[in-house]
Amino acid sequence: MSPVAATLQRLDANDPATIEHYERLIYRSFSVVEKQALLRRLWSWDDADKRIRTRIPYSDQRLYYMAGERGVTTGLSVNVALHRQQCATFGFQIPSDAPQPVEFLAMFSLPAQDLRAWCELTAAVWQDLAKDGYRSGWATTAPKPLPFYRRMGATLRDSAVIDGEERLLFSFDISQPPWSTARQKR
Repeated sequence: MSPVAATLQRLDANDPATIEHYERLIYRSFSVVEKQALLRRLWSWDDADKRIRTRIPYSDQRLYYMAGERGVTTGLSVNVALHRQQCATFGFQIPSDAPQPVEFLAMFSLPAQDLRAWCELTAAVWQDLAKDGYRSGWATTAPKPLPFYRRMGATLRDSAVIDGEERLLFSFDISQPPWSTARQKR
C-alpha cells in the first residue's frame, strides 16, 4: 500500500492477499442489498468464498481504501484505463468527448452508508485523480442513491430499464471538490 492523502491508501493490485481482502469488503458491503440481480450481472460474485470482483482487470484499476478513526472502512475501485467500460453492461458508454474520464466501479462503506466516511474518501480520491489530470468521473446507479450523488455534484447523463429495473448513468466534474457549497446549490 502507498499513502496518497491523510489515511487514504492506494492498494497494490498485484498483491493477491490485498485483492482478497478488498473483494471480501466489497462482498460484505453489497451482499445485504435486497435487489441483486443487476449487481450480479455487473460483477463477478463468489458466494462460497464471500468475494466480489469487478469484471475490469485490476491492471486497469486504481483501488482506494481508507480505514477511519471511528472503525469505518471505505473503498473505491476506479477504472483509469477504460479499455473496457463497466457501464457497457447496462448499455451505456462514456462519451468519447468526456474530459479525461475515469469510471467508478464500486464504492463501499462498512458499516454501510457512513456519510462522513464517504465524504472523506471521495474528496481524497478526487484530489488524487485530479493531480494526475483526470477531470470527469462516470458511474451507474439505481435511482434510490441518485439524490446522494447529486449532493456530491453528479449530473444525470442517461437512463435505461433492464429486466424491469431502472439504471442511471451519471458523471462528476472531479477537478472540483465534492460536497462544496457551490455544488449543493445546483
